[in-house]
Amino acid sequence: MRILIVDDDTAKASAISKVLLEAGVPTLDDITHVTNSFDAAAELRKTQFDLLVLDLMIPKTRLGEAELDGGQSLLRSIMARGTFLRPKHIVGLTSFDDARDQSEADFNNGLWSILKYDTSSADWIEQLSGKVRYIQSSIDAVATGLDYDYDVAFVCALAKPELSAVLDHDCDWKVIDRRTDPTQYWSGTIRAGSKTLRVVACHAAQMGMVATAAVVAKVSSAFRPRIIVMTGICAGREGDIQLGDVVVANISWDYGNGKFHHKDGEVRFAPDPVQIALEPMLRKHAEALSANQEALDAIRRGYKPQKINSVLNVVVGAMATGAAVRADDGFFDELAAAKRKVVAVDMEAYAVYATTAEMVAPRAMAIVIKSVCDFANSHKNDTYQDYAAYTSAACGMELVKAFFSE
Repeated sequence: MRILIVDDDTAKASAISKVLLEAGVPTLDDITHVTNSFDAAAELRKTQFDLLVLDLMIPKTRLGEAELDGGQSLLRSIMARGTFLRPKHIVGLTSFDDARDQSEADFNNGLWSILKYDTSSADWIEQLSGKVRYIQSSIDAVATGLDYDYDVAFVCALAKPELSAVLDHDCDWKVIDRRTDPTQYWSGTIRAGSKTLRVVACHAAQMGMVATAAVVAKVSSAFRPRIIVMTGICAGREGDIQLGDVVVANISWDYGNGKFHHKDGEVRFAPDPVQIALEPMLRKHAEALSANQEALDAIRRGYKPQKINSVLNVVVGAMATGAAVRADDGFFDELAAAKRKVVAVDMEAYAVYATTAEMVAPRAMAIVIKSVCDFANSHKNDTYQDYAAYTSAACGMELVKAFFSE
């Protein structure tokens, strides 16, 4: 793997290199660091890099001052000129919101992402590490002759109402007979623009992280999908989200991870969450779906059992995962200690992200799309479960079609 870092801050470049090495880049010799656009252009003319990590405020010349559009100008040159050996992946990295705003359109046009560099947050580290692991798995797949088989695997925690909502979509589903596997699978096809996608669907043996990790690992190994999509139901934070709304888990963690200790004569729990972020490319499509109110209105109107008057929203936000169903008032206030803007809680999302991150090549990307059926409080009931299963499955299908239509 060859990586080019373009950043005039040597301390920051050193921190980035450390993250890259811990994420799986073999040696420091695989990382090239330059401080300006001129030297970056020289490197890009002689080497095709697997990843370009580009600071947005860099000098355009060796002796110049950092400029707001320094990284943006280099990106435009890379995309416009045939003299460059274009990097396979590009990630922008900046501490400054104005630099991000200036360059965001150019990065979006190239389907690249910009990460917020913040020494007080691990978000950029998790996302950059995920990108490196994905690139390495792709390299390993080529080296070993492996490749993806299926395009999409839909995984649910429950047969009803979650998987049944997926199977209600006309994908020409057929049962797959795997005699040595206790899990039941269905295979089918989806049209995405001019493409026909191969899809597989299944549900876990039961709710929870252990059963989900098992079925995700089996699906990954047996069908080698490009994307694993978990749809289903979750609980939402009352006041921040409404019943029936869809939550795409941008970040997930196990809220039960931590340590019990004695303090002031009481047993207390100190959370120690390890947060895993959604792949940036999938996040981009989730955000696009969130903004497509016309499509969301069509999904809402398509629910036939009853008329739903509330507007359907898609929220890309933090979803905590735990081993038990909670129905107690004040629960989300506890979760906010780990992530202030947590909007949803379920029993599986973290297992999906953690399992796919550790699978061998070719490794699937994963996304969890769940709809709110209750608020995890004392008023919890099953009234919205069928509608929530329907909206999550429909949004999952829409996102998959958009992703593969590009």
